[in-house]
Amino acid sequence: MLRQCNDFIKQDASLLASNIALVRADVSRLPFSSGSIDAVHAGAALHCWPSPSNAIAEISRILRSGGVFVGSTFLRYTSSTPWIIRPFRETMSNK
Repeated sequence: MLRQCNDFIKQDASLLASNIALVRADVSRLPFSSGSIDAVHAGAALHCWPSPSNAIAEISRILRSGGVFVGSTFLRYTSSTPWIIRPFRETMSNK
């Protein structure tokens, strides 16, 4: 994904001129100073993390005050789906 993103950036002059960096890192040990990042995006990734709670704590650490985290994941509902997640299905079914 990083290679593909890098190729995309190379094709867009405005992105090449912007302050953007692609970094490969363990989400539980991010190589950024505390409070140094404006935004974090993790699209369709949370279900892949070995410890989502550790990852969220680490993302919280690096975000500046007022920073934004946008994350998503895939959920599969079965009879064993934890009760705390079930309202998400109801919300999504009503849209």
